[in-house]
Amino acid sequence: MSVDRSLDLPVPIVDTDWLHRHLHHPRLRILDAVLMIPGLDRNLVAEYRQRHVPGARLFDIDAVANGEVGLPHMVPTPERFGVMVGAMGIGNDDAVVVYDEMGLMASPRVWWMFRLFGHDRVAVLDGGMPKWESEGRPLSRHMAQPTPEHFDARFRPELLRVADQLAFNLDAAADQVVDARSAGRFSGEEPEIWPGRRSGHIPCSLNLPFTDLLDPTSQTLLEAEDLRRRFDGAGIDLADPVVSTCGSGVTACVVALAAAALGRFDVAVYDGSWAEWGLPSARPVASGPPIAGGTTDDNGGLDITSAADGDVTDIVALWRDCGLVMPWNDPYADIALAQRNGNSDVLVGRVGDRIAATAMVGHDGHRGWIYYLAVAPDRQKAGLGRAMVEAAKSWVRDRGIAKLQLLIRDHNTAVQKFYESVGFTRKPLLFMEHWLDGRTGSPDA
Repeated sequence: MSVDRSLDLPVPIVDTDWLHRHLHHPRLRILDAVLMIPGLDRNLVAEYRQRHVPGARLFDIDAVANGEVGLPHMVPTPERFGVMVGAMGIGNDDAVVVYDEMGLMASPRVWWMFRLFGHDRVAVLDGGMPKWESEGRPLSRHMAQPTPEHFDARFRPELLRVADQLAFNLDAAADQVVDARSAGRFSGEEPEIWPGRRSGHIPCSLNLPFTDLLDPTSQTLLEAEDLRRRFDGAGIDLADPVVSTCGSGVTACVVALAAAALGRFDVAVYDGSWAEWGLPSARPVASGPPIAGGTTDDNGGLDITSAADGDVTDIVALWRDCGLVMPWNDPYADIALAQRNGNSDVLVGRVGDRIAATAMVGHDGHRGWIYYLAVAPDRQKAGLGRAMVEAAKSWVRDRGIAKLQLLIRDHNTAVQKFYESVGFTRKPLLFMEHWLDGRTGSPDA
């Protein structure tokens, strides 16, 4: 079947006027997305049967999902997705518009799933059923009886993340992890709605509640300028890789949709999200409110001093949040040793009365070292890391040392790029170095 290009589908969002004009186009497939989540006291399947956009087919996310892994809403295999949407009368040549009963909650998940399986001609109805119904648009109770079509699902792994990849990222820091849950659930101050899960968030993740991306009245996506402000305010740089997460991989797709509206269609989604990561396990969990971010000044308002004895608990908490505390090291002992050794120190950077960044520094009389460079997750795009490195350089230079070194993991390309941006060069044996007097290398490096 040849693709009918007479239907020019805007992506990733269509408004109600566009859908009304194209309601009966022969190559348009409309989907009503439903799912069940804890605390939602509504039967969305029954609501679909009572009234829906004319011609809409029911897309039950849980019916399509992989139900064999013991987690909610999980992505099915490509073969299962192809069979299920083919049975809805959707082929690879069709344009798809998806909406939901809540405005913008479940529909972005279906949009993302179609894109995950290689189908780009898909868009979300802005404002969903609430906006459609409030404008007096036509409704129907007729249940569509679609003719099955063939849908060839072509999996795009780059749009999906699993738990092992998120665990790897704690060290690699290649992706910005963005949590779309409420600030209270992110911090651990509000009860987690998924039973049996711990409270808190993935270390080093940022918080951008999906509701902050929507107009509170119309439940439509914010305008582009406002979306950019929301991403910037959460400390998210859309020029860098982003992975979105939430409670169960659904509202994380609202973040992916908002990024796509700004031209970034490559945001990946952590499928298991907190329903998986929050289970009792050895996976690390951070807690506490995010530190306000978004500034891009030279040092993010940082006040850098040597650590005081009373700072130790906050320092270790920050290191844990950033995934720097490993089972084989004792951070309290490391701090105590640094503070009583005349050749080392722990530098802390405060924003207001909070410790937002740290760097442990030391020297052996020949070269200086940086350890435990950490920046609070929501300040990682605010210049604090650069400010702490400059403070470490000054500390080493003041002691007459010309060379500063650090050790990285060989796979940690994002961190390597950061250090290159502040003057370090990669050397053998996983070292990076920076000459404070302008030299570029030495025989013993």
